[in-house]
Amino acid sequence: MRSIHVTKPVGILLFTLLLLSTLPFNGCKKDDVDGGTITANLTYPIVDTYQGLCYNNNVQIGPPAKGEAFYGQDAQYTGNSPSYTDHGDGTITDIVTGLIWAQNISSFTMEWSDASKYCDTLTTGGYTDWRMPTVKELWSIRDFSM
Repeated sequence: MRSIHVTKPVGILLFTLLLLSTLPFNGCKKDDVDGGTITANLTYPIVDTYQGLCYNNNVQIGPPAKGEAFYGQDAQYTGNSPSYTDHGDGTITDIVTGLIWAQNISSFTMEWSDASKYCDTLTTGGYTDWRMPTVKELWSIRDFSM
């Protein structure tokens, strides 16, 4: 299935509201613990967020050293650089994740259920199997360097 990209102002607001509404219910998950080190067996590629700053509980800090409090933040790791291909037909492929996004959609806001119906009827780039992206998929296109 294809994912649909929501326009930037609407998409950021929608993504933020969606993310905030899921935080209290998701909690944290330990995958594998071995000698105090948590490792995850990922089954999908991770796109680098370009987060470049570290923080403690209150303010920005310098990058903590291994063993120090707040060590291991996103800013201390690099991942796959975002890479996209514009097909010239209204679709963009994310080379890292393999997801195809609709480049332009409606310019007005809508409720989640209406957006889902919009995707169900969308025909772009010759595709008709569009759907709303998951939170993880939305997160994969967010650039945190700004």
